[in-house]
Amino acid sequence: RRDLYLIFKEAIANAAKYSNCGKVEIDFDVEGGKVILRISDDGRGFDVSQKREGNGLENMKRRAAMNRGRFAVESKIGGGTTVEIEFPQH
Repeated sequence: RRDLYLIFKEAIANAAKYSNCGKVEIDFDVEGGKVILRISDDGRGFDVSQKREGNGLENMKRRAAMNRGRFAVESKIGGGTTVEIEFPQH
């Protein structure tokens, strides 16, 4: 629970700090024994292939892996960003 909370907190902070978005959508589902958290914004987006200066995305990925989870980020310049985390339900 703690790692899921910290990933959620980081994703929201990133949207607030960097995206220049007008809207953030949060979806939280439990499906087929999995907990799925999806956070999407309508902000400016970024090139996911470029190395970032901070540790936020890498920390989220590491926390998901430590819990046998999956972390994915999709972003399109001018088209917003979506962060998706999937953990097995304990």
